[in-house]
Formats: sequence, C-alpha cells, structure tokens
Amino acid sequence: MDWYWERHGPKLRSTTLHFTLDKHIRPELGKLQLSEITAECVDELLTRKRDDISAETHNKIVSRLRRMFELAAKPGVGLWRGANPLVAVERRRIPKRLPTTLNAEEVPQLLAELDGQDQGIFATALYTAMRKGEVGGLLKTDLDLLQGVIKLQRCWDGPATEDGKPLLVPVAPSLRPHLEAALAANDSRFLFPAADGGMHRPDVKWDVKLRRALGRAGIVVGYEYRCRRKGCGFRERRSTADPARCPRCQFKLYAKPIPRHVRFHDLRHTTATLLLKEGVTLAVVSKLLRHSDPAITLGTYGHLDIEDLRQAVDLLPFGTVAAPGTSDDDAVSRQRFGAPVARNSPNEKNESRDASENPSNVAAFSWSGRLDLNQRPLAPQRPPGPSHLGSPRRTPWYPAYLLESLHVPLRTWAHRVARFAWRALRQHCGVQGSRSRSRPCS
Repeated sequence: MDWYWERHGPKLRSTTLHFTLDKHIRPELGKLQLSEITAECVDELLTRKRDDISAETHNKIVSRLRRMFELAAKPGVGLWRGANPLVAVERRRIPKRLPTTLNAEEVPQLLAELDGQDQGIFATALYTAMRKGEVGGLLKTDLDLLQGVIKLQRCWDGPATEDGKPLLVPVAPSLRPHLEAALAANDSRFLFPAADGGMHRPDVKWDVKLRRALGRAGIVVGYEYRCRRKGCGFRERRSTADPARCPRCQFKLYAKPIPRHVRFHDLRHTTATLLLKEGVTLAVVSKLLRHSDPAITLGTYGHLDIEDLRQAVDLLPFGTVAAPGTSDDDAVSRQRFGAPVARNSPNEKNESRDASENPSNVAAFSWSGRLDLNQRPLAPQRPPGPSHLGSPRRTPWYPAYLLESLHVPLRTWAHRVARFAWRALRQHCGVQGSRSRSRPCS
C-alpha cells in the first residue's frame, strides 16, 4: 500500500480516499503479505465495517484495492502474480437520493451571512459549479478578468482533469467583485489561501461554516430549545423560534437553529438545478459542469421542484370535474360522464340495516337456476293410509318446514311445499299408490 501511494499517489486528483484506507483497511490488511490477501478476508472485513462505511465508500475501497493489484501485476513490477483477488469481491448497491439544494431566494440570504474569504469561496462555488478541490486549488494566475474566464486546471494540488487539459469557466458579472476582493486580500499565490498562506487541507471544514451560515439565515428545519440553567437538561424541538421559558425551572430557553443538511457539494447541485429550471439547455449545463455525457447531467441534476411538477399536472386537458354532493353537480357529472356506478346510502352514517330487515341478505330469497347440492330431506311423513288430518299426532308442516328451509333457494323451497301439499291432498282424497290423476273429493 505504501508503494502504491509513493508511486501513484501524486497522480491522483483527490487524496480523500487515502485517509479512508488508512482508517478502515490498513489496521487489518496492512499486517498481511500480498499472498495472504484473498477475496474472503477482504469481504469479511468490509462486512464487519458495513455499519461504519456507506455503500459508495465500500465500492471506492474495492475499486482502489483492485487497482493496486492490477498495478502490482504489471510486467517489470513483480509484486504480484496470478489472478486479481479483488475481482470476486461484490459491490454494494448505492441507493439513489435527491440532493438537497437551495432555491433562488435562499442563495442571497446565505451569502449575506458570510463575509471575507468565506463569502468569496461560497460565491465562487455557486456561480461556477466548482467542486471543493477545484475551489481550494485555484491560483491567482488562473484568473483572467480581462477575458472574464477562469482557467480550471487544478484540483487541490493535482490535475483537475484526467488528460490534464485546462478548462475555461466564464466569470459571471455578480462574481467579479468577489474575485477582485480575493486578489487584493493577500500576497499568497492561492486565490483562497489558508491562514499560513498555503493551500487548504483537503479535509477543511467548509461544510461546518456552510451550515452555520444557513442557521443564521433562517434556512432551517426547526429549532432545538435548551434550558440555560446548569443541570436542568430540558430539551425540546419546535418549528419556530418564539421566546419561551423552561417548564421545569422557568429559566429562559435558548433556541438553537437546526439548519437544513446542505453540503458544500450541494452548492454544485444548486447551480445546475437553477439553470435547468430557468430553461438553459441540458448541453450547456453539462458543459459547465464538465460532464463527459449529458445523460450524467440529466440523471444527477435534472430533478425539479414540486411546484414545477404541479404546474405540469395543471396543464392536463381534462377540464374541471364537478365534485359530488349537490344536485347540480350530480346532473353535470351524469351529463359528462354518465350515471355513477354506485350510489351512497341515504343513511348519513352509512350504516346497513339488519339482516332481518333487508331481504337481499336472506339466503331464502336468493334466486338460483341450479339445483341445490345440499338438499335436506322432507319433513317427517305418516305412512300412507286413511285420512290423518284429524289425527292428534299429525306433524304440523308449516312452521318447522319454513324455519328449516330458510337456507334453501326459493325455487327449491316452493317446489317442496307444492309437492308436500299435493301429497296431502291425494291422501285426503283417498288416492294411494298410483300417480294417475286423482278423482275429485266427495
């Protein structure tokens, strides 16, 4: 690993990953020989670090280690022979998220809360869509205010592009005063130098300064109220910063702003998004962002604000659809779209009636053209013989049969009642055994 950073580290545009490898990889793999590093040990290490590193950092570590083995296996180096073990290490899927941006009204509020060099740094990032390393590596000789351009050729102390060719970035009229003030502020060769006159460290805390300025500008998601009394410990999150007192000790509460989570790189997202919303073509925005493919610009920075989507939805040529609830609206609705498929219940509470009051819920009134497959036997019958209508032991057919037949379809129920009545009539008339037409009753 030391050989890689000594030989190829100066050629890298960014050294941020160097600190990540020293923190997560060197303590574990730095003790092993190259022949002892396998895909299994690397995968096991990254699995244990899953909660400590993001999916993007995981993939960058795998790519960098793979590149190390590729360079070590080149002819003439002789540090590695055989297949690259990092090829078998799987990458993690990076979840897509919409970047947090500022709108056109919030940008002046942010710059108003900054002063001196900080104001020039953030103004340059917003007006040129430069990355953090590109702003930190700017030299005074890179400015050409007569031509109104910035020669972008450095990212920290490395090249800004892979081929090393400088790129020309136009200077907006609103950015010129900030650049002129930065040129006259110091004698350093850097446009925005550190306190000692040299270049800022790559881990400079510009994100912290950005969020503090957002809090002062009121670009926040809420406020955290804290009690000023020592040892009280009362905290509460609210949406506004109104004066209040602690409910425990009645001391005055301090409202600490919770700024919106905007990173320094999100200023680049802000520039691209605002340009696209103003109607600038995708090709122009892609060229300003120094992207090799416009599809990268559209996929990364082509998100729109919800108000733009709302305006697009309002352009749908459906007309105004009347809301139900009044007779006029219902008439217009039936005239345009036909009668409704279902109507609401006249009951205001939409409560259904009891099953005994609603015949449609009683199975005995369900009409069906099929023969019931679960037919019950007929009611108990006396053996054929003389008339038994006057017998005290006869079985009354009407109540029991009706109650037991409520589950039978109406057609089957009527058929059984007619058949039972016909049999009783035949027995009353003295007809036995024959199915021929019975003689009339005497």
